[in-house]
Amino acid sequence: MLVRFLLTVIIIYILYRLVKGAVLLLFPKERISTKAYREQPAPPRIGEELVEDPWCHTYVPITNALPSREGDRVVYFCSKECLENYKRHGGNS
Repeated sequence: MLVRFLLTVIIIYILYRLVKGAVLLLFPKERISTKAYREQPAPPRIGEELVEDPWCHTYVPITNALPSREGDRVVYFCSKECLENYKRHGGNS
């Protein structure tokens, strides 16, 4: 009786794995590669400080902002393009 129960459980498990594999083949999930996942900006933490981009005046979480030294202060930018535009125009927005 116990052997019959174990065989039934094994057969049900094998069928489950086959059905699950077939479903994944028919409906593949979008998977993010590890490298692409690491390159995504970190989501802002609750209560994280926001800084204003001096070029486009967008507020960005400080962990996602691009810092740049301007004399004795640090200014933050939302993107590389805003940083380059700011420097190209002499820091005048």
